[in-house]
Amino acid sequence: MIRSPIAANFVPSFSNSQPIEPKVWPGSRTPRTFRPASSSSPSSDKAMSTGTDYDTQFRSLLGSGASVEASYWALVVDDIVAALDLLRPVYDASDGVDGYVSVEVDPALARDRAGTEVAARELAETIARPNLYVKIPATAEGVGAIGQMIAEGRSINVTLIFSIPRYAEVIEAYLAGLEVYAAANPDADLSRISSVA
Repeated sequence: MIRSPIAANFVPSFSNSQPIEPKVWPGSRTPRTFRPASSSSPSSDKAMSTGTDYDTQFRSLLGSGASVEASYWALVVDDIVAALDLLRPVYDASDGVDGYVSVEVDPALARDRAGTEVAARELAETIARPNLYVKIPATAEGVGAIGQMIAEGRSINVTLIFSIPRYAEVIEAYLAGLEVYAAANPDADLSRISSVA
């Protein structure tokens, strides 16, 4: 299955600025559009700390008593939901091949399997869109979390794979997770549990 190129570090601040249009992949023999998108904590941090797009929302959240961290995640989730909704027609038209958006679990959890699982589950359940990828790093602890999230039927974007042996571990975690999910849900459409690495 061939997916469209992913627009990485994608933080358009959908609620406060013009949504971006899909772009044609440069240099491709077959022009394709950027139809999946990916956000990361560094790009979100930079967008929120250097621009003014988020100032009103951030002040409002802080004024309501939310912590700085809770306010940050509320803004991230708002942007991801807006991007997911923008790309949902692409997801539907491609029968789930394209139109995904990724959101990253807190990078501070990279060495914490249980914390990663809780964070990934919370993001998936809060956002609740079929075209969501939750990004999990392929640390030794992350590989277990990846398998668990797949076993729960969640689509995962695997990041930070730096070796062939680790890639093999990720593949095994994905397949083992699919087997667990299939055993618990024998009538489920496994093609709806997607992963990119």
